[in-house]
Amino acid sequence: MIEFRCLRCRKCCQNLFRETPYGLNGLALFSNEIQLFSQKEIYPFHGIGKSPDDEKFKISVYQLGVKNYPHLNDNGCTIYSKRPLACKSYPFEPFRIAPDGEIQLTFDVECTGILELQGRNPSEFADGKISAPVELRYCLILLEKVAKIQQEEELKWSFDLQTKKWKQDKIIKIK
Repeated sequence: MIEFRCLRCRKCCQNLFRETPYGLNGLALFSNEIQLFSQKEIYPFHGIGKSPDDEKFKISVYQLGVKNYPHLNDNGCTIYSKRPLACKSYPFEPFRIAPDGEIQLTFDVECTGILELQGRNPSEFADGKISAPVELRYCLILLEKVAKIQQEEELKWSFDLQTKKWKQDKIIKIK
């Protein structure tokens, strides 16, 4: 069995931006997590509705719009016990969408603690060959929340931090 161990290198707290098919995105935050950050650092991430201009448009996920994690200092994360779900599940990521529309569990290969796992199939996690109980448990909670949002029947939108504009998502079916 291979065990994931966080090396506390703090690389995961630097350069939080990711290029996605919908533009530049930051660290995902749910509505109960946005109070952990300055409101000027919070942007919408995903929205559901006919148009972002529609009064019934609903923001389902927010994002942190800064490159480096604001609660990091030389001693580590100053809000570690209250950190967002996306931080708790790192380096595991449920946001990768397969070409057939299925959400897949993957991991960030830039994480120094996961380098020994590089090249392994993420499905091995489910078979118990890779041990990361705490992070994986949080990732599965995150995956469940994402799947619930994706199942909404209305049109979905993503907010690009670079252009500060909404882009309509492709229709995604959750299997």
